[in-house]
Formats: sequence, C-alpha cells, structure tokens
Amino acid sequence: MSPLRGKIRNKEGAIDDVHLQMRCFRGSSAYWRIAMNELITFIKRLGPPTWFITLSCNDLDWLDRRKALLIANKRPHVDPASI
Repeated sequence: MSPLRGKIRNKEGAIDDVHLQMRCFRGSSAYWRIAMNELITFIKRLGPPTWFITLSCNDLDWLDRRKALLIANKRPHVDPASI
C-alpha cells in the first residue's frame, strides 16, 4: 500500500488529506462523518430527542391553495369553491 494513499498535493506542493478537502461536498464520506459526529455531540450534550413533529398544509381544502393550483395548471378562470 502506498504511503500517500488518500493524500493529494496542494498548490504549495504540501501533502493534504483528501478527506479534509472533500468534507464540504454533500454526500461524500467526509461530509457524512462530520454530520454524524455533530449529531452524536448534540445527543451527548443535550440528550436524545424526545419528540418529532411534521407539519404540512391542507392544500386541497384551502381556497387560496386551490386557486394557486388552478393557476399553476393554467386554469385561472375556474372557481376554486366549485372543485
């Protein structure tokens, strides 16, 4: 195995670790390692999460949302209350 495996040379010719360069690219193993470490730190510091909530709009029962959907569907002349 090469001693420079996973290493690259920067502009000055010094050798850098590839993982340090890739940490800003979402989806790279270095990015997810940092995200996992931050999550573990949060859990250790604040404790495990106790609840989770997801909110969404009721877009088919709100008249203004229906109107926006009709406009997006190129049918602005249709009354949203009639649907």
